Formats: sequence, C-alpha cells, structure tokens
Amino acid sequence: MAQGTITLFTRFSEVLGEGGHNLSSDSFKVMLIDNTVVATASDANADASLYTEVSGTNYTAGGQALTMSWDKVSNTMYFNVTSGSSSWTSAAGAPTNIYQAIVYNTTTTEDNAVGFVDMTVDGGVTPLNLASAGITMTYNPALF
Repeated sequence: MAQGTITLFTRFSEVLGEGGHNLSSDSFKVMLIDNTVVATASDANADASLYTEVSGTNYTAGGQALTMSWDKVSNTMYFNVTSGSSSWTSAAGAPTNIYQAIVYNTTTTEDNAVGFVDMTVDGGVTPLNLASAGITMTYNPALF
C-alpha cells in the first residue's frame, strides 16, 4: 500500500504553465522506482528517466497507464487521476525494492514527471516488497 500522498514536482507546475502538459490529451503513467535516485519536490529536471525503475515478475516496464483531469471546486483547482487505482499482484521474483512511485507524462520527452509518492513502510527506510504482498494505489485529488 502507498504510504503517502502525491507530492508534485515544482518543475511540473512550471512546465504546465509553459504549456508543456495537456491534461486533456497527453498520456500519463505511474512507475515504481528504487532508491538509486530519491525524488524530491525540488528536482531541477523533473524527468522520469532520471530515476531507476524496478523490474521483476508482475511489473511491466514503464508502469501502468493513468487517466488524468482537472476539476474546479469552489475556485480551487484539483489534479485528479480518474482511472481508479493501480494494482500489482504479489509473485515470486517480483520487485523487492520499491521506494517511490513516479507519475509522469509519456507524451512529453523532457521534464515529464508530475509527482511522486513515498512507497516505503516507514518513511524512507524499508521498501515495499512485491514478492511478499500485492500493492494497490488509490488516488486522491492533488490540490493546486
């Protein structure tokens, strides 16, 4: 299970303002990463290729597709994942080193990362282990 909420990259907001993301037509995915490079909100080049994706049984390289949208409620903007949850089932040989999940835009070629979720059990120390248990991420709207 995901242990935190999505943290948006500062660069994502800048790229969005520059017209680099189109939430109504671009394609988005969520991928699971290890701790070779730990994502932080202030990463200068918010690019999914900077992070090391996990690999193993029951995990498809590139991650799972997401459907994104904007909603406005009482003059407040919300960034939503409208495709429901993302799930990976447990299996022998599955990734054992899942530290974060990165949401990224597959349509853009650079500065494509949107945000990340801490996937550790204890705030950054112990990774999730897909060989031991399945993972389901349920998305809540991110406030702008």
